[in-house]
Amino acid sequence: MRVLNFSIAVFAFLFISAESTRATAYGLIVPTTEQPLHVESGESFSVRMSIPIALTPPPGVQKASVWRDWRVVLQRRVPAVYKTKDHALRYHMRFLKIRPSENNLDYVVTAQTQRWLPSGRYDLNVQGPGFSYSAAASVLVGDVQPEDDNISVSTASASSWRFHITPGVGSPRWIELIVGKSIPGVAVSLNGASVPIADIFWASFKMRSRMRGDKAEYTGTADGRRLIRVALPSDYRAGVVTVSQRKKATQNQSTSVRIIPAQTEIQPMEWVEIRGEMSFKPLKAIWLFADGENAVGLKTTYRWMVTTEAVAELTVFDGWGTPHRARMKKPLQMPLARNSSGCGCRMVNEPHVSILRFVFNTCFETILLLLE
Repeated sequence: MRVLNFSIAVFAFLFISAESTRATAYGLIVPTTEQPLHVESGESFSVRMSIPIALTPPPGVQKASVWRDWRVVLQRRVPAVYKTKDHALRYHMRFLKIRPSENNLDYVVTAQTQRWLPSGRYDLNVQGPGFSYSAAASVLVGDVQPEDDNISVSTASASSWRFHITPGVGSPRWIELIVGKSIPGVAVSLNGASVPIADIFWASFKMRSRMRGDKAEYTGTADGRRLIRVALPSDYRAGVVTVSQRKKATQNQSTSVRIIPAQTEIQPMEWVEIRGEMSFKPLKAIWLFADGENAVGLKTTYRWMVTTEAVAELTVFDGWGTPHRARMKKPLQMPLARNSSGCGCRMVNEPHVSILRFVFNTCFETILLLLE
């Protein structure tokens, strides 16, 4: 009996010691500052982490309701700001899944970046119920070149900034600037000469989810701030960048944006080409869909899966950095079915059609999860 009690005591001690050791190791495992992760805009990436909570075992952990409140955020700082005090670029990624690691002690979180995400070296932050872990400069997005960091920026006035480039190291491709949401558009000059905006992005983007049955639908929202890039000539070593607010458009300079689908009727699970049409020359166009997918360009293709409406949002930036928006919302049409008389009938109000589609989609998704 004494031997049994001693064995139990030793086992309990070892178990508590192991748990205490593991408790000190909670946090991000991959990536780290020393071993950063490289990902292209629009690609998905995986984060391995140890967390202080126990998730339900598969397939419970695969349900969207388990991880709908989790967040994967990329952020970095921009030194120059105009009409805003927020220097941070902050992007919420689309959350895809959580899976136990091979040793079943840690978890692998997979998220997807936006296709328009600006390149750069980002800090990673993962948030969940009761924890928040970060790793500085651990995610490299797109074409990251060391010389782009070879620039010092200091404030000269409320609307101008001095920049200095260290000689002999390499010339950066651009200087970055965040414009406040209250500013509709800006004009930029470099050393007194007017220059065009080379590229533009949202400076912040949040993904909000809501449950529809067992599905998570996402809505993307921007806070209105924009990141603009001004190209720098390779022979520049110092200079001044100045920004001025664009004057409001006159009545005869009205702008409009609309979304045009390639076909009048849209059916579920059918690829459809949609394009944007506007009355001005665009600098950039960004698409957003209800499931969190996004696209870049004036034309894209998309298919709506298990839903009743085809919804798409388009934001087009002009050469001044002003955003113009359009939204499309169309009811999805059910495919035609042929009866014995050869009549084409739409199966809209047939209850068994929805049941069969639900069973098919559920089986299809289960197979995909098992194959992962």
